[in-house]
Parts: sequence; structure tokens; C-alpha cells
Amino acid sequence: MTKLKEIWSGIKSKIKHILIVLGIIGVATAATIVSLPPQVSNVAVEKVQQIYEQSVEIKANYQLDGALLKREAKSDPRDRIVVEVGNKDEFEPSIKISRWDEVDFKIIPDLTGVATKDKNLTFEGDKIKFGTPKIDYEMYEYTEGEGGYKYIWYLKSKPATNKVEFTIQSKGLNFYYQPELTQEEKDRGCVRPENVVGSYAVYMTNPGTNWVGGKEYKTGKVGHIYKPHLYDSNGLEAWGDLHIENGIYSVEIPQDFLDKAVYPIKSNDTFGYTTEGSSSERLAASSDNHIVGYKFSLGVNADLISISMYIKGYSATTKTRGGIYSTALAKQYETDQDNLDYGGWTLHWNTANILSPSTLSAGTYWLVGLGIGLGESGILIMYDSGTADYGAYSIEVNTLTDLPATWSQDVTNNHKHSIYATYELPALTVTTQAVSDITSITATGNGNITGSSENADKRGFVWDESTQSEPAESITVEDSESFEDEGDADKTFAGDWTNASGDDLDWQAETGLTGSSNTGPGSGGGTEDYDGNVFIYIEASGAASENDEAILEYGGTFPSNDTGCVTFGWNLYGSSMGSLFLEGWDGDSWETIWTELGDQGDVWHDESQNFSLVTYSDIRFRGVRGSGFNSDMAIDLIKVIDMIPVPAPADSDYSYYSEEEGDYGTGAFTGSLTSLSPSTAYYVRAWAWQATDEYVYGGEVNFETTAAEEAVAPIPQVISY
Repeated sequence: MTKLKEIWSGIKSKIKHILIVLGIIGVATAATIVSLPPQVSNVAVEKVQQIYEQSVEIKANYQLDGALLKREAKSDPRDRIVVEVGNKDEFEPSIKISRWDEVDFKIIPDLTGVATKDKNLTFEGDKIKFGTPKIDYEMYEYTEGEGGYKYIWYLKSKPATNKVEFTIQSKGLNFYYQPELTQEEKDRGCVRPENVVGSYAVYMTNPGTNWVGGKEYKTGKVGHIYKPHLYDSNGLEAWGDLHIENGIYSVEIPQDFLDKAVYPIKSNDTFGYTTEGSSSERLAASSDNHIVGYKFSLGVNADLISISMYIKGYSATTKTRGGIYSTALAKQYETDQDNLDYGGWTLHWNTANILSPSTLSAGTYWLVGLGIGLGESGILIMYDSGTADYGAYSIEVNTLTDLPATWSQDVTNNHKHSIYATYELPALTVTTQAVSDITSITATGNGNITGSSENADKRGFVWDESTQSEPAESITVEDSESFEDEGDADKTFAGDWTNASGDDLDWQAETGLTGSSNTGPGSGGGTEDYDGNVFIYIEASGAASENDEAILEYGGTFPSNDTGCVTFGWNLYGSSMGSLFLEGWDGDSWETIWTELGDQGDVWHDESQNFSLVTYSDIRFRGVRGSGFNSDMAIDLIKVIDMIPVPAPADSDYSYYSEEEGDYGTGAFTGSLTSLSPSTAYYVRAWAWQATDEYVYGGEVNFETTAAEEAVAPIPQVISY
């Protein structure tokens, strides 16, 4: 019997080996590999769907649309990044990266001559792999720094040419080549890393404006395509020569490397989500202070609020100033020099407010930064090479602490520094004036726009036979929950917020301190309650583990207009605090509207978040436990608010309106009031609209049309003969 068992065991082993070779069964590894047998083409939609459903990591991180994999790399609506890998109709190893839902680029390999049966898609952990007879591809996201995407390709044997070409498609982008630094730049202390020399900085062709509360365009940099790093199978390394022009993305491989390489060789192409410059320049040194800057254009008049720079300060005594100069190099504005957030030798965005802010007219300016080293070892600022004569710098004395009235530039160059300004649009004020030229059926409306210049894009009048209230924004609270009806440890709430089923933890009510010390409201000397006597929190002790989730679902009245708002109080106090999310359902997945993580002190914070009803059809809170029991997070007084925008003239309560569109400044304007009846009282308002989608109405003015003119009978003519 023992002998028979040994024979059968040997037969089973051989059968298993044959099945593995045939690809009918897989082998478990540290990273799950999901694929179909190699003789089955798996780039068609139905085949991609099969292996997608079997891949835990890929399914968790990507949505599948046909044979296209789509991932939201950054969900913040102010700086949204979306990555698409493949093609809807048939999978291909292409990659598309878009930012702000406005600009994008796509890399497409040349698969000409590759038969469908020779294309093989596999998922290994979070990596997407695609095989062909001559070149294999590997794609995955990385998280270092601001993150980015790896696009790796392998040459299985020595190619006929040392240049590998891809198609590159782009929308709204410029690709700026980063050459070797000049000797003059090196002498000034500029530094360009090895993987940046020969790379490309990717910027918006027409950079967006950084409005307060709007999209975070910063300098308009979309990302960075770094120089490809080449490796052979024996550890030999080289740098590829990258070229992007005329719709071609090409990598030229040193011929000597190809001749000596042990195959396969791989090219490590890296697309970074980097928003700051890739090279550094001195903003201040021990013996002098520098002014650096670049030219930019502002399309509309705007209130200048602050200037931000990506810098590294080498001492707590180093300072900076930001500023604006005209093209004639006359100072227009500058920031406070005392607002430097010392980064402790760490590069960071430092923001300083404008001194005496006022409206900056549309036009072209220099945006600059001044380093104030105060005798210390100085400050570095980041930059990219851009358009010729785009940037400039000057060396100033080390006693300079304010921007000079006139900037004397020492050198103009192509530097685009990591400096950006943030603005607010000046508010429009509209006045309705007395109606003129009144007849029985027509009249002329008169209005005046003040407080702005060239920011009114539409204007006109609304009128009616009866008085109407001003079409102003009204805010209706649809649902308010303070949890005051709950008792300690209650997990079933009387209002419209409920604990989800199927998650790891529950939110529970509390009237005092939570169960653990040094975590939760009031345990660190702060206020226990935000509103009333009850809040809800996540108990992080007991059976709770790191990354356990507690989901709070909303079941109340949802706002009916385009924009909703959620306000609430939150407290994240504890040394091992996790993260709290407010999320919206877009029809396919839950997306982050707002998030906060880590210990924020024993303080109740007010939060208000607008969200689009066009984008989201539901909302929820999701709390994620941190690494230890000091992770009792709390929320209270949740309000879901209907934000009713100021209506357009056509949507107001007035029966009639007029509208004209153009680029208007301040001053008086007129418009015809028609469809009038004789001897009738009317009420009219002037209105204007600006690019922030804001309608502004003037006060109401009344007038009365004249009586209808009586018809005069013709006088008979007497004809004499």
C-alpha cells in the first residue's frame, strides 16, 4: 500500500507540472498573478473582464470600462488626476494622464505587426503587464513624493535600431526640455539632478488662474517626464536619450549599451505628478540676496491675495518676500517678509499674504521672489527651464529686506520658478437708475456697474408688472442632526444618519469623555462638546484594529439644486489618530470630497464643504482607525444644506428680461424695455454677471408707461371744381 501511495504521489506531481506548463492552473506567489492560458488571447473586452474580476488589487484600484482600466489617482476636485490604461475596444499598453479635467497626454506603443494571439495581458499585484514577442510592458503607480506612474518596457533581444518610438497625444500642454546646465548657471549654484537632465517638464499651455477656493493650478505644471533609466539583466546601466516632438515620444539607447547588454533590457520611464520645479537655484546665500522671477499674464482684473513659493530655508532666520513687477520693472505689490514657514531643510510650499491688497489689472507682469538670508547659509527655490527670456534674476546686497521700487535685472533666462499667486475676483456692484424715454409701449432701462473693471461678461435688465424680491442666493437647511436624543453608547440614531452594515466598526453616541485617555474630545484639555451635550465617535479600543472602518450613511432629504453643502464639527485628537473622510457617490464609486488625518489636537473644528449635485447623488462619512487605541475621532451637528444659487434672469421671478454679452468695464449702461402695456406700472432691476458664475442684481426701480395715444380722425379734403 505504501508503495502504491508513492507511485500515485509521483503521478500527481507530474500531472500538476504539466498543467502549470499548459497554464491551466497557476502558482501562488507573494503577489497574485492573474492571467488566462497563453494560447487564449486576452485583450478582448470579455477576456479582460474575466481576469479583472479575479484580480483583488487591480479591481480595488481601477474601474473597468470595456477593456480600459481607469484610476482616480487624486480625487480632490481642486486638483483631480485620472490615469487610464488601455483602450475600450481592445486592451493595449497605452497610458493617458489627465489633470484638472482640462489637460492630458497619452503614450501609445507601436503594435504594428503583432498578432492578437501574441498579445498577453496579466495582472500581478498592482502591476499591469502586457507581453508581445519582442517587447513586454509593465505599468503601475508609485507614491514617493507627489506620486506618479511607471511605464516600463523590456526589449527581449537586441533590436535592429537603437531608437524605440511611441505616439504621444496631448491636449493643452507644452513639453519643455531640461538641458544640461550652463556654466553660468552652475557658477550661480543651480543644481539639476541626473535624471532631470534630458527630461521634460509638462505645463499647461494656458495656465489656469488660482482663485481662492478654486482649482489648485499653482504654476500650471501638470507633471514631469523623467529621463529613462536603462538596465540590462546583468546590472549594466545607462541613460536613454528622450525626445518629444511632432507627436513622437522616442527613447534613443546608447549603441554601446545595446552591444554589451545581456537581454532582456528594460527602460524605466517615469511620469511624475510633480507640481514643483525639478531643479534648484539660490534665492539667498551667505553674502547676498537674490531676486528671481518669471513673466506671466493675468486675463482678468483680480484682487491679489497671496504669493506662494516652493523653497528650502537653511535656518529659522531666513525669510522671503514675494512680489509683482510691471513689464517696465516697477514694483506693484509685495508680501509680508515675516511669513516664512521655516521648513527645517525641507522643500515646501511657503505662502505669504500681500501687503495692502487691491485689484491687479489684467495684463502681463513679473512674478518674483526675494530671498533674505540675513547672513545665514541661504535659501533654495525650485524651477524648470521654459521659454527663452521667460525668467530673470538679480543679485542684491545681503542687507536688502524689501523689494526695490525698480528691479534691475542682471540676467534674463528661461527659468520658470516655482512661484504662483492666488486671487479673488473683485465683487461687482450694480445700481438700477431711473428709467428714461418712457412711452406707452417702450422705455429705456439705465444701470451702472461699479467696484470692478472688465469683469462683467453679461449685463441687462429684468422687469415685471408687479414688484418682486431680489433674486438673491438663499440657503435652505434640508437636514440638521445634533444627536441630542441619543444616550451613551447608542449606535442607532433617531435622525437620518445611520451606521452602515458590513463595515468593521460603528459610530456611537457619547455625553462625556470617551473610554480611553488622551484621545477623544475633552481628554486633552479641550471642550468635550461641540453642540449641546452629545456627539458621536468611533471607539478605537477593544477589538478594533488598524485600518478598521466605520461608515455613517445619510438617508435624509437630498438637496435639489446643482450645489449642496455639508457643515459639521470634527475632533481628531490622539497620538495614533487615523483619518476621517466625507465622500460622495458618483454612480460608480465613492469619491473623496474632504479628508483630514492624524492628530489635530483636542479642538473642535468647523467644516463646510460644498459638493456638486451633478456629480454626486449620495454622501457619507468614513472613519478609518489609526495604528493604536488613541484614535477616538468624533463628529457632531451635521447639516445638509440646499445651496440655491442666484438665478439667471431667465430663471428669476421677473416675467421679462434683456441680456447682452461682451467684455464690459465699470460705468453706465442702457437697455430697451419692451413688451410693455400703456398706463401700466412696472418694476425693473439692472443686473450683471461675471466669470465666477455670479449674478448680481441692483435695487428695484418703478415707472409707469404713458397712456395710449388716441387715434386722430383724418380731416376731410374739399375738392373744388
